Amino acid sequence: AFLWHRRQLTRLASVFLERAEQQEQSEDWRAAVQSTQQYLRIRPNDGDARARLASAFGASAQSAGEMEQSIRYYDQAIGLASGKARLELQRGQADVFLRLNRFVPAIEQAGAVLEALPSDRDALRIKAIGMSLQFGRQGSAPASEVVRALEAAREVNPNHIHLAVVSAEFLRRHASDSQSADQIMAEVVD
Repeated sequence: AFLWHRRQLTRLASVFLERAEQQEQSEDWRAAVQSTQQYLRIRPNDGDARARLASAFGASAQSAGEMEQSIRYYDQAIGLASGKARLELQRGQADVFLRLNRFVPAIEQAGAVLEALPSDRDALRIKAIGMSLQFGRQGSAPASEVVRALEAAREVNPNHIHLAVVSAEFLRRHASDSQSADQIMAEVVD
């Protein structure tokens, strides 16, 4: 009886995991979260599934409460991951922090990714936007450092509209450089 029960659980876990993969491919994030949670009830120590749950939940999170839950899932998954998987999770968590306007942890997580991958386009974007929106608050970087971060991010993300708008606004408001701000916006329009 024990072996039969174990085999049934293994089958059931495989079904939940396959379903989650299909739902992720069709970008049905909420369903992927549910399937992955069902799988984790059977296999709670599966680090890859924890990473899958964090990423899917982060992609589907809309409300502040859901994003906070996503951060907790990312924390669990980051604690179990290493190497490239850990960097992907840190990048995802940094993005959720940015969406929550929690700029300091967004900058920190993006910085951790950039230590290993100095030209990571998403981490550069998250760090630059976070630095620009954190500017003027306690512990913010000097304007010249923010400008350098924005320039580095725009170099690898030349068509990212939100980054362009944030860059132009920062240059106008804090760097007294309307000419560069106008040039950035002209490039976006072209």
